[in-house]
Amino acid sequence: MGADGSMAHRSADDDDENMERFEKSDFVVKYGPDGLLLNSEKVEKPTVRVVRIDNESSDEDEEYEEDEDEEGEDDDEDEDGEEDDDGEASELSGDDDVDGHQDDDDEDEEPFEEIIKAPSEKRAKKATAAAPEKKKDKKSLEGGKLAKAGNSLPFVFDMPKSYEAFKELLHNRPAAEVALITERLIKCHHPSLKEGNKQRLARLFMFALRYFDETAANKESVDVAKLDSLTKTLYALLRFNPDDGAKCVRALLKRFRTLAVKKRRRIPGFNVVAFLRLVPTLFPASDVWHPVVTPCFIVATHILSNAHIISPRDAAIGLLLCSTLVEYVCDGKRYLPEVIAFLRGVLLTAIDHKEEERSPTGTFPISQPHRTMLLIKQKTKQVDVQPVSLSEVVTSPKSDNSEVSEQFKLSIIRCTVGLVQKFAQIYSQTTAYGAIFRPFEQLLSRLPVENYPEALAEDVGDLRKTLNAELSIRSRLLQLQRQKTQKPMVKMLEPRFEENFDPERPRLNRDANRKGKKAEDKRMVHKYKKELRGTVRELRRDNQFLAREQRKEAMSRDSDRRAKTKNLMKSLMGQEADYKQLNKKKKFK
Repeated sequence: MGADGSMAHRSADDDDENMERFEKSDFVVKYGPDGLLLNSEKVEKPTVRVVRIDNESSDEDEEYEEDEDEEGEDDDEDEDGEEDDDGEASELSGDDDVDGHQDDDDEDEEPFEEIIKAPSEKRAKKATAAAPEKKKDKKSLEGGKLAKAGNSLPFVFDMPKSYEAFKELLHNRPAAEVALITERLIKCHHPSLKEGNKQRLARLFMFALRYFDETAANKESVDVAKLDSLTKTLYALLRFNPDDGAKCVRALLKRFRTLAVKKRRRIPGFNVVAFLRLVPTLFPASDVWHPVVTPCFIVATHILSNAHIISPRDAAIGLLLCSTLVEYVCDGKRYLPEVIAFLRGVLLTAIDHKEEERSPTGTFPISQPHRTMLLIKQKTKQVDVQPVSLSEVVTSPKSDNSEVSEQFKLSIIRCTVGLVQKFAQIYSQTTAYGAIFRPFEQLLSRLPVENYPEALAEDVGDLRKTLNAELSIRSRLLQLQRQKTQKPMVKMLEPRFEENFDPERPRLNRDANRKGKKAEDKRMVHKYKKELRGTVRELRRDNQFLAREQRKEAMSRDSDRRAKTKNLMKSLMGQEADYKQLNKKKKFK
């Protein structure tokens, strides 16, 4: 492109001249083991044009040449930073798995600020060029905010060398400007533009994650819009270096896990909940096992099963954690007994129950007034039930139950009902559906819905109808048992006495058919048949004897006839032999 902005035509002769000049110079582009260009003095200095967005600056575009000495100094500074951060990078690359056990004599935890000061630059020699990011369509509202913010921001930003510089860059800026600044930082330091940008973006990911944690930990006010912008920034940065990003997230998780183990009875802050909600946005939560998501899943369930709930505020934070875990199990449908027990405990605090009726977990209070801290005793028909206010949960100090408003209690109950409905949908195909949700149906039936607003009472009624319909379809499981056979009782009969009993013929008097003319005729028929059978048997034996005798006579006659025939044939054969011998003698005479 020419100085006037027109495209300059380049002929084939110019290309041939450049090729001949290159062959004569015998110069080949090579990089040393440290990733720096060798013989950089032989490379022609490029000409770069500064590009500015409209309305950002009225100055004309000017051409300038990069100062290689300054660039070399920057590279030396980066190398020094890499050497200084090797110790901390080794901590990130070490054994940062979230184990189930930890020694009691562990040293005090190193602050997160010391853990992620600099990125891990072990793979500086393997940096590869990545394609520029594609432009994404944004909503009209967000586009208007970004356009308004872009008018007062420069297009080119230097990469912050430390976290303090990054924090100062984003200090007191709205969410739209934060998103625009981080987006321009990524574009200005894209890995395809310069060697070493990949490691700089990895360090930027650490800075953004640390700033995300500090923003969420602010107890004065929580800027949800800024957290959303940082989430998008972290997602965009994670694509360039997912390995270092995963190590950084695991390092922060290790810190939260250590705090959860040391103070396992204390409810966590909002920064822990925000971090656990951030993880499934950055990494896939549907995998059976994931090196980042699975440890976060374990830490979240550990907090739910051990943190003591002593106020409605603690219950609200626990419900936020339960809603976060919905994203972990909505695809895999993994069963969470800790969440189910926590929701049952929250509903138990909203009904009037006796001391003998305990929560399924030991984290809920068992003494008054905390045992029924969510119980609504007065009519609240005119109260407008709103979702749980995040500012009221995070920024308000721990207070007694008497200082909590009825509206806040109703918001917690409504949130609990909604979570129960979500988990009922997730576990709709579970075999143990009845065992899981039958206790919920019993607790929902005991809620004082007559004191609730109409909207909340309708939600409770709809959930009860849904659970009853599913529970009626899924009958209670019965154990496999043998078929029980009922033993018959002993028959009790009245004794029967015979007046004319004959011991020799005991059945004579008992059977009426044994007496009279009919009985006599029957006996005669029986005797006739018996004699007939004997006669037939004797005749059969006589016939067999006669047949044997006849067979013997026939056999003797046959033997005599065969003997006579044999003698006759013998004599004939002798005569034939004599005749042949006589003829033979006549022939030779």
